[in-house]
Amino acid sequence: MSQLEHAARLREFDAPAEITAWAAKQPSFDEAWDASPSSRHRVWLGAVSGVAVETIAESAAAAFFAVVESAPETQTFEHAVEESVAASDAETAAKLAERCERAAHALGSYRERDRTREAIIARAAAHVCRAFEALRAAESSMESDRLLRARTTASYMGGGVHAFLPAHPGPATLLVTAPSSVERGLLVDAVTSAGDAIALLATLVLDTAALDEAVWDALAPS
Repeated sequence: MSQLEHAARLREFDAPAEITAWAAKQPSFDEAWDASPSSRHRVWLGAVSGVAVETIAESAAAAFFAVVESAPETQTFEHAVEESVAASDAETAAKLAERCERAAHALGSYRERDRTREAIIARAAAHVCRAFEALRAAESSMESDRLLRARTTASYMGGGVHAFLPAHPGPATLLVTAPSSVERGLLVDAVTSAGDAIALLATLVLDTAALDEAVWDALAPS
């Protein structure tokens, strides 16, 4: 991917302005990837280069567990992230996000340093859950469209609906091939939430090496 292509894609998919401006100065996609100043940059570069949005969301969850040390006061948020990864529908992930957002709001009213840290963890967990909410909503919308097309074709051609089902997109839902503006918007929301979670988590540590490694491992092709 050329310099113009990766910068244009970032603009097209509403990446944060500072990431788009930075990427436009890089000679090539590979050089941009290698020189990424943060994992949030890398998440967006991955999304516009064809990394599955599910993988993007999973990278945010991996970053969460790389940064947040298990403790009684963070267990609620750890469980929320775990459950959002496993959630098969948007509604479940949305409820988990709302729970974390309420906790973040309550914790944000405290001035103690530990409470402030917990509030950031709660907000990061909420962003991870929102990423999976948007992803599952996009998948559900795509599946509904797939079934509608099959029913329409079956009504004209005769025969069972399943005989006319288009190929299932599977778990590798790609931002760059989203079939409609609705799904595309939802997938952009998922990437945005994942990136926001990672950016928040980075504020909790002096050294982001563990976070960066977790994101890298999640995004790297197997």
